[in-house]
Amino acid sequence: MITALAVENYRSLRRLVLAMGRLNVVTGPNGSGKSSLYRALRLLAESARNGAVAALAREGGLESAMWAGSPDEGRSMRRGRVRPLVQGGAGRRLLLGFAADEFGYAIDLGVPPPAPARTAQVGTRTPVLSHDGADLAAALQTIREIGDVEALDEAVGHAFPGSRVEITAPGGRFELALRQPGLLRPLRAAELSDGTMRYLLWAAALLTPRPPELLVLNEPETSLHPDLIGPLAGLITAASAKTQIIVVTHAQPLVTAFRDGSGRVLELVKEDGRTLLDGQGILDEPAWHWPGR
Repeated sequence: MITALAVENYRSLRRLVLAMGRLNVVTGPNGSGKSSLYRALRLLAESARNGAVAALAREGGLESAMWAGSPDEGRSMRRGRVRPLVQGGAGRRLLLGFAADEFGYAIDLGVPPPAPARTAQVGTRTPVLSHDGADLAAALQTIREIGDVEALDEAVGHAFPGSRVEITAPGGRFELALRQPGLLRPLRAAELSDGTMRYLLWAAALLTPRPPELLVLNEPETSLHPDLIGPLAGLITAASAKTQIIVVTHAQPLVTAFRDGSGRVLELVKEDGRTLLDGQGILDEPAWHWPGR
């Protein structure tokens, strides 16, 4: 038996959490939200049967089903002030759920916020890519202006034959685009796959005009198409001429790319609960002495 029902941001229901019994009677004046609650229950039932997309389409789409008011509209109206309605946008969520005697169920519907690397940003000289990649376009443009532009074009062309990165500045904000052969217009960042964006982020990080002394890469192959492993290995190898690099990976194609002598492959194994370097004996260890206390 359902013991609690919760709805948030659905039509006229800003937030409603109800305790449920064996028999429940919903009443109220016209316009109080009875029909919205009934329709929310239908949408929740369809969602539990993997029919959320079709159910939302019948609702007129996600924006039609979403709460259209301000988060504190009720408070503003009680005080005699009417606030403008909140427009649709990324990050808004429609939440439906219930708790039962033996289990619970919840669904979160909405448009996720765009990744920072895909959004247009104010452009400034950016020799080092930020931690979240929000300044990717600026970092790539900086490489074009004061870095190794030939290496950048080669890295992009190796990964995506015939393609070229372009940086535009509509409205004073830098925006990334990738021009590919056979297309009448370049593809904007929002249209590129996650793997393509991730490769371009690695290109910006590894081709920085201000290389660090040490760079540690954790599973750089994540989200990349297998065809991009080779170009990525080439980028890493070239960057190691100026920067000491440690790559942590379990992708064997990437490991194999460094077994040609371009890198030192350190394979870890587990033995009797201990992590050891495969094939390393006591006499193979580099000289090391712990300092005394």
